[in-house]
Amino acid sequence: MCKWSVRGRTPSATLRSPPQHFLQSLQGTITHNCTVRPLGTTRSTTRSLLIMDSDEPETCKVCLSNYNETVRRPCTLPCGHTICSQCTKDAVQNALLICPSCHTEHSATADAQFPVSYSMEALLRKLKGIRLTSLAPESVKPQHSSKRKGKMLRSLTEEYRRNIDNFVFGCEEALSLMSDYQRRLTYWKRYHQQLEDGLNDLLEQNKAAMKPLKKEVISVANITPEGEEGRIRLKAMVVRLDTLDTAQEIVSTIDEYDLYYKETEHWIKKCKERFPDASSVHTSIKVQEIMKQFLKMMPVERKKTVISVTLEDPHFNIPGKIQKITEDLFCKMLTVEHLRFLNEPVKKLLIAGRVFAVKELADDTYYARITFKEGRLCLHSLIKQPLPAFAATLKHGYVLDLLNRSSTVAFLNLGCNGSPIGQVDIRVNHNTGLARQFIFLCTGQQGKTYLNTNLLRLGSHFDGGKFVVGGDYEWNDGSGGHSVLFNLKGEYGKLHEVGAVSSRFWPDQEHCAQFCIGVTEGYHNESDGIFGYVERGMGVVMAAAESTYMPKMTVMDCGVVLPL
Repeated sequence: MCKWSVRGRTPSATLRSPPQHFLQSLQGTITHNCTVRPLGTTRSTTRSLLIMDSDEPETCKVCLSNYNETVRRPCTLPCGHTICSQCTKDAVQNALLICPSCHTEHSATADAQFPVSYSMEALLRKLKGIRLTSLAPESVKPQHSSKRKGKMLRSLTEEYRRNIDNFVFGCEEALSLMSDYQRRLTYWKRYHQQLEDGLNDLLEQNKAAMKPLKKEVISVANITPEGEEGRIRLKAMVVRLDTLDTAQEIVSTIDEYDLYYKETEHWIKKCKERFPDASSVHTSIKVQEIMKQFLKMMPVERKKTVISVTLEDPHFNIPGKIQKITEDLFCKMLTVEHLRFLNEPVKKLLIAGRVFAVKELADDTYYARITFKEGRLCLHSLIKQPLPAFAATLKHGYVLDLLNRSSTVAFLNLGCNGSPIGQVDIRVNHNTGLARQFIFLCTGQQGKTYLNTNLLRLGSHFDGGKFVVGGDYEWNDGSGGHSVLFNLKGEYGKLHEVGAVSSRFWPDQEHCAQFCIGVTEGYHNESDGIFGYVERGMGVVMAAAESTYMPKMTVMDCGVVLPL
């Protein structure tokens, strides 16, 4: 297989050793007959010399062997130059051939792509006859042979020079990556030092908080026996009073009681004045909270982490391996606090679709995607779905804790015949039961969800008001949609306007999970139970209301927006 030309600038390109008969022909002539390219001559100049080297048309420019009429017949390349038939067979095996004269790349799939040049064969036969009749003297042959060998040596030198240049480029690229890696390590080292300094400060605060606590413990331990002794004396005096008979004994006991009473009263007053030490308690509680938050955010990893990317992995360079290690580590250590801060590694996991909230429902496991798009963090509906490789999971309940308990934005992604048409954002108030039920069905917390439900119809009232009806998660035809929560009564809005969201029925009636979205002013329905308003995407609702394909409008996706 012939590889006299190197494709691209990759340090892994190799050059096959030259043919043995060529090396033997060079012995004894290299020192006084070869022509060496002088320093300063550019590679393009040398290439031009090789391309113009056409004074020996009987020689294949790839293997440097003479053409013949058997296994090394001259074949024409698409660029117009010729090589021998044996080299074309090698090219077919490699599926690629680079012309040795003009360096044009040709794809090689069959021998028929390189036809035999019969004109070249005829010319070579004629040239051979001319050379036989006008053969030069014996003294001239060594000079001609030396000239040919000098040109072949220059070609070989140029190929090896290109190969060396490729390796130099590879070394420079590796050195650049190592320099970047060294800068990254230096930054990490400095950051670890800052963390260590912060930890030391925290430990010093903890030690400072413990000192007054220790003194407080000693003070309580020292003062407690005095109060215990007074309590024992008073209890003994009560027992003694029951056994006294004479007035003298009673008077004496009362005097003793007065003494004990004053001592005990003084002790109680001293305890109230001295305890607790407000400064010690305040410092202790403050440091405890800081330590708890810190430990919660940065759990200690006691087991050694197994890294799936090895140094021998050929698919990653140094930055790629670092990114893969970082992503794998965040997948294993991701917490809700990471979602709160939303740093760059977490964003990459979210954009890649590798973060899920998990919940066990009726002996089945449901997963909800968590995505980051257009600057918004979204929790999608719980469904049964396979997890991607290296997925990061969080408990669904922990993610719901991120919601604002006073007001939440739910979203419905509408589509027609499987094609998305837009997203509708609805802001609801958690203070009403219908709003909480709407959130439940958008997130699928009980396995029931608005996902894949249809918009049922365009309703209208006697006053001309119109509204879009949807939300039958049970039968998808308007006959279902039972409540998923109890006690849905409450104070609901009654101002019906464009974008108002309400229940289709009274909260205490069946099918109250169905919802209505007003599309004209002045509409109202029987329930008057408005629990939300369209915040964004009203144009999508209007387009659905005006479409003749209303029954084919589907909620293709739903969920809630997590506040950042």
